[in-house]
Amino acid sequence: MKSCAAAARAERIAALFAFLDAQAVWREAHLTYMQGDASARAYARLTMPGTFAILMDAPRQPDGPPVRDGKPYSRIAHLAEDVRPFVAIGHALSRAGLSAPAIHAHDLDTGILIVEDLGDRVYGAELANGRSQAELYRAAVDTLVAVRARLPIGAALPLRRLGEQPCLDEVRLQRRHDHRIELDAGHPLELFERGLRARRRSVAP
Repeated sequence: MKSCAAAARAERIAALFAFLDAQAVWREAHLTYMQGDASARAYARLTMPGTFAILMDAPRQPDGPPVRDGKPYSRIAHLAEDVRPFVAIGHALSRAGLSAPAIHAHDLDTGILIVEDLGDRVYGAELANGRSQAELYRAAVDTLVAVRARLPIGAALPLRRLGEQPCLDEVRLQRRHDHRIELDAGHPLELFERGLRARRRSVAP
């Protein structure tokens, strides 16, 4: 069993390096592995002289065993099985005039992306450094208001020519919102603050 897992991991690492080797800009980048989030994804910071990016390793996740009403947990929680929803939501936010991490390169079939590095200014670190919690949460709420105003429920999410057209769903958004509350101490501040600036521009006289 362990040998099978090790072989699968070695195969995945080989796929990651093959992807990087195909990128003229990033093939010589220095990799620093980063702490992950509450998912099966893994991340590494790519460093080149004068520039940074994030390598996202998000292999497709198969459904697990049934846990309720004959459905696996991934179906009940509407978990993304691959990176296509991430890409689609990023495109939709950008088209709506909101901020989202730029995607520099991708392989949707294997679940590998190179995305914009938003930095290390996460909520937990900022609060520890004395930043106002009220100020941070106000920026977060303003961003959520702007997203809701510009990206209505039920809107098709563009994938350009990537094959699928997922859409926003009220129940899914509520579940994501509930889950986000538990994880917001690790969300990059820059994304919230850029969204806040966009919100202020949108309501300015």
